[in-house]
Amino acid sequence: MNKKFFLVLFIPLFILQISKGAHSGKLLVGLSSAKPIYKNTDTMEMTLTVLNQDPASAEYAFTSSRKYDFYMYHEKQLIWKWSNSMMFTMVLSNIILEPQKAVTYVVTFRPKQPSGQLMEPGRYKLVGAFCPKGKEFLSEPLEIEIKKETVAK
Repeated sequence: MNKKFFLVLFIPLFILQISKGAHSGKLLVGLSSAKPIYKNTDTMEMTLTVLNQDPASAEYAFTSSRKYDFYMYHEKQLIWKWSNSMMFTMVLSNIILEPQKAVTYVVTFRPKQPSGQLMEPGRYKLVGAFCPKGKEFLSEPLEIEIKKETVAK
């Protein structure tokens, strides 16, 4: 029953949305966006999916409540990090990923420059990260475009 539920929701996520994935051993880390182009005033929706492709369960340890992160790059320079605007509790925890099962994290946010200003129009690379203790598993970069909000006259 869970497998059907997983397939029905997981496959459309990667077919209908803009997405990129990266293999790290037996772990697939995929990133998708609700759309490829945003206005600089839009709220973005990003989905990070972590899939255990190993035939055995995999256990990952965490030293805080931060399980994932998102990074935005412009011309190879890190300009925004989702976790910089968040607070995390210091807690030891583990996640067990069963074989062929995915864990999905959906985040909506409005990224801003470090100065607090809206993002400048342009093309950006977004990278998702699964962040257990000792190693980050990164997705392939996903290109998005940000356009300036225009005011109708």
